[in-house]
Amino acid sequence: MYTTDIGLLRLKRNITYNSFIKPVCLYNRTVDISTFYGREGKVTGWGFNRDGVISNVLNYLEVPVVSQKVCSQRNVQFNGVLAVGESFCAGHADGNSVCNGDSGGGLVFAEGSRYYVRGIVSISAQRRNLLLCDPNQYSVFTDVSKFLNWIRQQVS
Repeated sequence: MYTTDIGLLRLKRNITYNSFIKPVCLYNRTVDISTFYGREGKVTGWGFNRDGVISNVLNYLEVPVVSQKVCSQRNVQFNGVLAVGESFCAGHADGNSVCNGDSGGGLVFAEGSRYYVRGIVSISAQRRNLLLCDPNQYSVFTDVSKFLNWIRQQVS
């Protein structure tokens, strides 16, 4: 069973930064996600919107990190993935959520003038009998801080 989603791309050309394209830092201060409980980060994506339509514009949403206990009580199907300890939950569970098509997007947190990536959209709960996310549930994010050594090995 795979428990996380993470990958790196090596680009053939340099990126030109502008007001729409900016670098994001790797969060390397602590691997303890509990220090983020209740803290809101920004997640972006082109996935399905609340009307069940794929978005043609990049959307963003601010979502709080929730404790593993709260998440697994509400989303029993996430217990196996969360038990491994390389993922965490975030969301409002109120109709605003990441959805199909948002996977791989970063969950970033502002600190000063910089943004730090801490999560990667991994799993959304499904609506009953539909292959579409349930925006009234939390979502699972790969915890980037647990993969810093692997990332450094790949980019060196």
